[in-house]
Amino acid sequence: MLVGALALDAGEKSAVLVAYSEQGRPGSASRDDLVRILHSYRGVPAAERSTTTPPPTTR
Repeated sequence: MLVGALALDAGEKSAVLVAYSEQGRPGSASRDDLVRILHSYRGVPAAERSTTTPPPTTR
């Protein structure tokens, strides 16, 4: 198993982002993939956040 973590500090609050990949399986993420995933994080100020709920699907 390959695990990467990135700690974020925001004053009195903090968070840790974790990405992992089980090695030896087809399509497993490489170390470079995990680093790219973790470094692609972009914070959004609270005032600019919104949530959209998708409509129910019909089957």
